[in-house]
Amino acid sequence: MRKSIQIILQLLFDKGKQTFRMDIYEDYKGTRQSAPDELRPQFSLIREVLESLGIIVIEEEGFEGDDIIGSLSKKMGLFRFYKCTSLQG
Repeated sequence: MRKSIQIILQLLFDKGKQTFRMDIYEDYKGTRQSAPDELRPQFSLIREVLESLGIIVIEEEGFEGDDIIGSLSKKMGLFRFYKCTSLQG
């Protein structure tokens, strides 16, 4: 019997500027520079291309992509038949 392998590819983005971490710690990311002006308009184009390729895009107001990745990885890891690999950049 052949085993079937299903690959689920999801991309997660930060949504909005305010996250729950900023409510806890006022200076969270206080030294981080904003994204360059020429980069910001490209995010909507990236989302559009990903969705047209059938790639799941996940965003949640008030959460960073890293937080969502951690939550999904933990939940998927509860099922023996899922192997979860996370790449961040």
